[in-house]
Amino acid sequence: MDVSKCTDWSAGHRATGWVIACASLLLVLAMPAEAHGQTRQGFWASGGLGMGFGAARCAVCRGSRDAGLAASLGAGASLGQAFALGVDGNGWSSDEGAVGLSIGTVNALMLWYPSARTPWFFSFGSGVFLYRADDDDPDVPAITAASLGIRAGVGYDVSIADKLAVTPYFNFIASVAADLEAAGESLTGARLTLIQFGVGLTYR
Repeated sequence: MDVSKCTDWSAGHRATGWVIACASLLLVLAMPAEAHGQTRQGFWASGGLGMGFGAARCAVCRGSRDAGLAASLGAGASLGQAFALGVDGNGWSSDEGAVGLSIGTVNALMLWYPSARTPWFFSFGSGVFLYRADDDDPDVPAITAASLGIRAGVGYDVSIADKLAVTPYFNFIASVAADLEAAGESLTGARLTLIQFGVGLTYR
């Protein structure tokens, strides 16, 4: 498989992706600060869907961002009103012509709420970052990468019930020193990234 195919996509896909991303961001910014009231304590769990933009940067990669469906799922425990710990997984896929792209991550996670009076929070984590590019031709080996990953994000809990909130969120996840491989052979070093905009449901 030509490594350069791993990040090639059309301007039409790019425009559609950025429209969805901007709409998600505007939804977050439009949320009123009063729309909260949950007590952050004990067990929490969250899942969401949205738009993702994946990219592989390397010496021979095209370097564009591919738009695709992204999902997230996490759970953990709150340590009072300001902090929560947990784990989360993030998945993304994009089908660009003859090449199917996917990214998966699993992270240890910390959430920080700067104030007990605001539903805004920041997320930080680190874990495993997995990348895969599959060609429609069965004779062409898949290009894969596995690396340490780091993530950072921001979200906003909008309470809709006693223990349930709608949570718009943004995440940025990046690999650390990844190598693209095919059939066990190292091809090139790469920097892999995933940007997510989404809306989820959070129970706590």
